[in-house]
Amino acid sequence: MLSWLSTLGSPSPRVAWYTGSEEDAALERFWRHVVAALRVADPELVPSPDELDVADDPARMTAALDRIILAIGERLDPDVLPTARAAAPEVSSTDGLVIVLDDLHATIGNPDVAASLQYFLRYLPAGVHVVTTSRRSLPIPLARMRVRGELVELIEDDLRLDSDGIDGLFSRSGIGLTPEDLASVGALTHGWPTGCRLVAMMCGDGSPDSVTRALARARATMGDYLFEEVLLDLPASLRSFLMQMSVVDSFCPSLACAVTGRAPDEVAACIGELLDGSLFVERVEHEGDEDWYRYQPLLSELLRARGGGPEAAGARLACQAARDWFEPAGYFDAAAELSASLGDFEAIRHLIRQRWRDLYMSDAHGVLVRWASFLPEAEVLISPYVCAVLAMPLALHGETERARRLIVHAVEHLRDNEDFLLAFCMAQQAFLASFRADAPSMRHYAGRALAYLPEDEYYLRGMMLQVQASSYMHDAPLRARELLVAAVDEQRAFDNDNLTCSALGNLALLCANMGYLDEAAFEANRAMSLYPREWRDRKPMLGYSWLALALADYARGDYESALACIAAFDRAARGGVAPEIAAEAGALRAKALQRMGDGAAAEELARALELDEIGAAGSLPDMALLAAMPAVVRGRISCRAAGGDLRSVRILGFACAALADAPMDLEACNEAGRLADGVDPDERALFVYAHVVAAVLCEHGACTQAAERHLGVALRHARSCDLSFLVAENAPQLETVLRRLLVSSQETGAVAFARELLAGASGTSTGTAGELAAEAQAPLTERETDVMRLIAAGMSLSEAAEAIVVSRETVKKHLANIYAKLGVHSKMQAVALLRERGLI
Repeated sequence: MLSWLSTLGSPSPRVAWYTGSEEDAALERFWRHVVAALRVADPELVPSPDELDVADDPARMTAALDRIILAIGERLDPDVLPTARAAAPEVSSTDGLVIVLDDLHATIGNPDVAASLQYFLRYLPAGVHVVTTSRRSLPIPLARMRVRGELVELIEDDLRLDSDGIDGLFSRSGIGLTPEDLASVGALTHGWPTGCRLVAMMCGDGSPDSVTRALARARATMGDYLFEEVLLDLPASLRSFLMQMSVVDSFCPSLACAVTGRAPDEVAACIGELLDGSLFVERVEHEGDEDWYRYQPLLSELLRARGGGPEAAGARLACQAARDWFEPAGYFDAAAELSASLGDFEAIRHLIRQRWRDLYMSDAHGVLVRWASFLPEAEVLISPYVCAVLAMPLALHGETERARRLIVHAVEHLRDNEDFLLAFCMAQQAFLASFRADAPSMRHYAGRALAYLPEDEYYLRGMMLQVQASSYMHDAPLRARELLVAAVDEQRAFDNDNLTCSALGNLALLCANMGYLDEAAFEANRAMSLYPREWRDRKPMLGYSWLALALADYARGDYESALACIAAFDRAARGGVAPEIAAEAGALRAKALQRMGDGAAAEELARALELDEIGAAGSLPDMALLAAMPAVVRGRISCRAAGGDLRSVRILGFACAALADAPMDLEACNEAGRLADGVDPDERALFVYAHVVAAVLCEHGACTQAAERHLGVALRHARSCDLSFLVAENAPQLETVLRRLLVSSQETGAVAFARELLAGASGTSTGTAGELAAEAQAPLTERETDVMRLIAAGMSLSEAAEAIVVSRETVKKHLANIYAKLGVHSKMQAVALLRERGLI
């Protein structure tokens, strides 16, 4: 425990440490000690026990606990109030509190202490860790805490010694183990510290020969030791009970009755005798009306080996009895695992067919993937229905090619009059098409599925409506938005939170990507409100909502909050998410890191682009970030854009082209302009970004008037839609055009905005608008005009210098002055601008 605390960093968190004893089992005495420990950790953390009215009365104690909890929360972070969109907090070493309850088994036997501790744990504020040690399982709802991700347990497996631990134990006894001997000890003892110690004691003088002899003796006697020392003296009835129940990892009395065929009182007597004798059996949790128990793993292996393994007649009958109890009791995972050990693959297929709807609707696709892992591929292919069920869960977990093969197999083996299976296959084809962002296929397969699905198959029908809407996200997002709004209204009537959450999340992310940020946050928070706060970063269906909130935070300039929401997205996405969405989240993380000056931003964007170019392009990366990307990734985007892919990817390709060193041809500038003009202004974000990119590209290609027009459009739209950040983050690449707009624009608002952007781009004051205008309007001298006429005629610097009888360096100085006055960076741009103004 002390070693763990030493790893928490410096300065370390506040630590309140209390070691329990039998004398402290009274309610008042227990909490007086805990409060005293809290006050030692921080004198201002909580009031004194007398002020809190700590008492033996449970009702008064609950009131005291409320005051303790509130006092801790105010002391740790008095300013933070929870919001519907707050990410799960990360506890830092500097502001957290660790409460250590050592030897808790000595006091937790008092039901009042157990109930009060359960209440305390349930309402503790964020930033508090409670660490307990106990020789027995705790009478508090650990199963619920596990499900919510609020519990970290160290049990036998965690305390088992690894290779380094075994080597260290033998070294401290003066015994050096060869790698082969070390592996043998690990295989023999499974890291059981007592077993390792037993082998070490047999090693004599520690010479290689004595180690070899000790291993031989231990190998021959370890099982005998356990069997003789633990089991041999037990009554035959109790040994038989242990052997029968070894087929399961844990058991409760009713399960034991089903497996052994014994009456409840006999089972209770056996369990009581095992616990009283400390015979490698422990109570692990209380669920429903029963306690659950398990064996020490080494004992389980011994018992299974002595029982002849799963193929033995007695063990097989016990496995079948346990499986037949688990399934109707709702322990489907355990039933599937036992069916696999029995080789009963039809039972697993039956379980998949019976349970898939509930697992789909509860967003538990990983369970189906786990059950599929129990089936050899040939056993999966036996059932086209099972193939169809497994397609989407496998795709969500990255096995898209296998998912495709299963659907093809299912379709090829359809029989007549299997309309539902046909519709199901079409629905899965639509899902798989969505992973490829294949909009035509999404619409085709979703439409066919809806034509065949029964009217009461509301979950699949609801998902197909969402797939249809999503198929328009890239080429007709306004249509997608309209369909998703209708889907939300329709699916709320189905009264399934996951289905409603999915529709709201899709709508929220679409709105965020289109630049409707307030609407996006509203819909995302509607989705969040469907679940308790502690579930929100563990529900895959909420991943889209977290990403929508991250986009909204980024637009407001709250980059830390955006990163926190992306971290919550990552946690939710562990349940599976389409590559396009994961790529968009990665690209947005890169943008936020770029704004915060983190050098890892370019690598993050490169990874996102490698994952999915369409998703990464959806984040509308700024050009400073694109400029830092590896050339190979920029080239990849440009090649895909040249192939006429989605608009966002094509626009990103033009942005990469604008950053290239090669001269830009006029056709590329015109095409970028046509693409920007073709975006519907109601697609706010893409419309602004497209015109910003077109402005940069046209400026690079010396199409200065076009550059000014596109930037003027972007400025006006960005200001009216509160999307100024899309122009501001690209201001360094727009500086010359912005300076010219200060002179040419007649719009007061646009001029003020341009001036503000110039200040941000340079990091310094840009002077008054009049000063900037005067600088931009400074006329060229006669000699500077002569130089530009010669350059426009195609002369080199040396030829121009010879023509006006000056040095080449003088011509270069003239050009530098000309560039500064015109606000350009190249001879091509200067010539184009002067020709537009009729000056040469």
